[in-house]
Amino acid sequence: IGGVLFPFDLSGSFIVMNEPIGISGNKALQYKLNAFNLKIRLPIIKQNLVLPNLSIGVGYARTSGEFHVALKQGVETFLTATYQSDVYSADVQLSKNIFFLTPYAGARVLASKSNNTWEYSYEAAGLVSGEGKGSYSNDNLNFGYQVFAGTSFNILILRLNVNAAYDFASKVWSVGAGAQIKL
Repeated sequence: IGGVLFPFDLSGSFIVMNEPIGISGNKALQYKLNAFNLKIRLPIIKQNLVLPNLSIGVGYARTSGEFHVALKQGVETFLTATYQSDVYSADVQLSKNIFFLTPYAGARVLASKSNNTWEYSYEAAGLVSGEGKGSYSNDNLNFGYQVFAGTSFNILILRLNVNAAYDFASKVWSVGAGAQIKL
């Protein structure tokens, strides 16, 4: 939402998965996922013949879920893990509309915190067994810095995106592709 209707762009997405991935005989695997994000982008400079668009944005994303495995073939095994991650972001972006293409590049700062727990047990014919559990919680914000670039192919209300980003803290590249309907 934005552009023509409002002086800013507002975007969001969500994913919900809550079904067994596979159940076969005496094996069970289940994965639950909830993901949500919201972002607002404000234009600072509108493009003209020479200058590109300059915008700033802020966002929030939460991902949470559970993973369960139960196996009963020879060794009875049970594993469950839960996780939750909150990520706050701020970015600055340059872009330029050139016919139906919009190349863009920018930089972002990420602040994240997470909470994870796990529990497991196993038993093999009454001879060997064990169990354990643990957790990791980080209520302090961890900061990361990224640069990104990509391009959008704009066809009426459909926007197809390809992009790449580099995270300086983890020294990891990421790539992505997606589609949006722009209202």
